Amino acid sequence: MKKLIWVVMAAILSFGIVSCSSSDDDPTEQVSKNKGIFKVVVTQTGELDKFVFSSSVNGGDAAKTGVFESGTSKDLGMAYQLTDAEACRNTYSYQTDKNGMLLMATVGVYAKDGYEDKKITINMKLYLDNKILGEKEETFSEGVIQINSHDYVN
Repeated sequence: MKKLIWVVMAAILSFGIVSCSSSDDDPTEQVSKNKGIFKVVVTQTGELDKFVFSSSVNGGDAAKTGVFESGTSKDLGMAYQLTDAEACRNTYSYQTDKNGMLLMATVGVYAKDGYEDKKITINMKLYLDNKILGEKEETFSEGVIQINSHDYVN
């Protein structure tokens, strides 16, 4: 139960990171100079059925559109919590539209009871207009991995 609370807290934190600033500054002055199609590709290897996932994708143009599952046109909003079925796939990707300003993906995971000795590897690649910005990879039985466009562009 403590593990579940820990993973849920990580997911909640990911939503808070993309929340609006309390600043009264004009938001148009804070726009990233790097607008375009941000895309994250998540690849997970290991015995995925032995793990519990809490995964989210946050981002968009900060005004009208949010994130889309790659290859679809359905706007999922600026903060999207993946379903269990979506989160435990081997590979998935989400992206912004052409006016994207930010994108962040978070995956929290822990091994189900009795499988604590199992490990999972999660790789995340972040792109802007099909050019790789960064990559992160972790192998663990319990943990959180996150990639954020603000770590690579301003």
